[in-house]
Amino acid sequence: MGIFSRITKGKASTEVDKNPERQLEALARDQRLHARYMINDEGLVRIHLSGLVGEVKDVSYGGLAVRFDGEALPKTLPPPLTGRLQLLDRSVDCKLATIRIATPSPRTLFAGLALLHETPDTLLFLREFIEPMRCGKSLLALGPEMRHERYQGKEWTYLRGDGPTDIILKTSTENQTIEEALLTFRNGNTYYDLSLKGGHLRTSHTTDKNDAPGAIDVAARMTVPTEIDKTTLRHAVYILMSTPPAYRKATQPLLNHILAALQIAAKSKDAA
Repeated sequence: MGIFSRITKGKASTEVDKNPERQLEALARDQRLHARYMINDEGLVRIHLSGLVGEVKDVSYGGLAVRFDGEALPKTLPPPLTGRLQLLDRSVDCKLATIRIATPSPRTLFAGLALLHETPDTLLFLREFIEPMRCGKSLLALGPEMRHERYQGKEWTYLRGDGPTDIILKTSTENQTIEEALLTFRNGNTYYDLSLKGGHLRTSHTTDKNDAPGAIDVAARMTVPTEIDKTTLRHAVYILMSTPPAYRKATQPLLNHILAALQIAAKSKDAA
């Protein structure tokens, strides 16, 4: 699976980098059959295994990198493994196999787990959030010359990625708080958007199935639901939890607002 391929087999733990975050960063340089997606926010994706609860640190269609913290952790995870993968407020039962184990400290255990897809349930569950995460990972900043004239000021951040996915943020120059935000994405042939203004979230979606090139053109065809759509909120979280590190300081306040609306708490190592 590749999660701990940089840990020398059969060698003492003194040869392993003791910093857990550096160990996780090294995972991105490993090769894996399926693309991996790093999860920076703790509490959003967890795995429950025989009384243990671990934070999923990266995910792919083939498996998980998981960190367990606590007292009296086991030195291995005996087969067979049947667990429950929890994503925000939803979960799915899954079967897993242990690929790698590392214990950089008595209170920390890293596990590389392969997902055994005996039924399509786990794959369908993963597809729901891995595709938005792929779009979030692809986000890049647009220069002022490529933006609508309204968004060319220094207070605006404009990100665009696959999908297409657009994130537009207005940050206060005085206290660096988020004043306005718009996240637009496509799911199938329908466009969705989530906006934040005056501390209030709003969700909407297109009224027809015609394709459109971006967030600005789509806005004219949006309809506003009478209630905030939780499916739109969840999809937005999946995008934001894989935003590249260079933009996470700007996008974190929007993510926090959405998680509050879903009544889900998370901790981010990149939060300001």
